[in-house]
Formats: sequence, structure tokens, C-alpha cells
Amino acid sequence: YDLLAVSIIDPLIELYSKNKPFHIRKDDTIYLTGREAVIHLDEALRVLESREEKKRLASIYHNRGVVFTLLQDFNKALHDFEKSIELGLNEGVVYLNLGSAYLHCSIYDKAEESFITAMELGEPL
Repeated sequence: YDLLAVSIIDPLIELYSKNKPFHIRKDDTIYLTGREAVIHLDEALRVLESREEKKRLASIYHNRGVVFTLLQDFNKALHDFEKSIELGLNEGVVYLNLGSAYLHCSIYDKAEESFITAMELGEPL
């Protein structure tokens, strides 16, 4: 898989910076392969869920949904994009990604709804 940039969050830094090898750039991005990213994002979700940090949880669910999309695991991507919206991440890019996942799963009516919402939130298609 191509290397994937995933934003670093505090719990991820706390848990992995000393024990796990990965490349951290000055702009606070971390480069991992798709499956490695899922493992780290899973752990970040576990930590954040225990802290009940909804905004950060929503962002991590969205990021993991993007990773699942790149891995072509669209059912898992759908779940994560929907969860990020449920947690309050109301951004056009989330709906754009959700629509794309629905499209890959041949759920055309929901794909259309998601794309319309993305455009209403200012996301160019």
C-alpha cells in the first residue's frame, strides 16, 4: 500500500512515540501503511473513548474511514464515516467520503444524499 499521512493526536504520541517506529514530520503528520494506520487509529479510539472526547473521536473515526476506503473495505469505511457524523463531525469532506463509500457499495440513493449534503456544506465535487 502507498504510505498514508495520518494526523498525530496526543494519545497516539503518548502511546507510541517511544516504542513504535514511524516517521514524524515537522508538520505533525505520521506516515504509515494502511494496515499499520488502522492498528494505531484503533488504539487512539480506545484511548479517546475512555476519555469521552467526542470531537477527537469523530476525527479519528473519519481518518480510519479514509484508511478503510484506501484499503477498499467500504463497509467498514461506511461505519466509520457514519460514526464520525453521529459524533458531530459535520464537514463537507466527511459527507463526500461517505458518498463515495456508498457509491462503491452500490447504495446510490444514499450516495446522492451524501454528495448533496457535501455540496451544501461547501465541499466541491
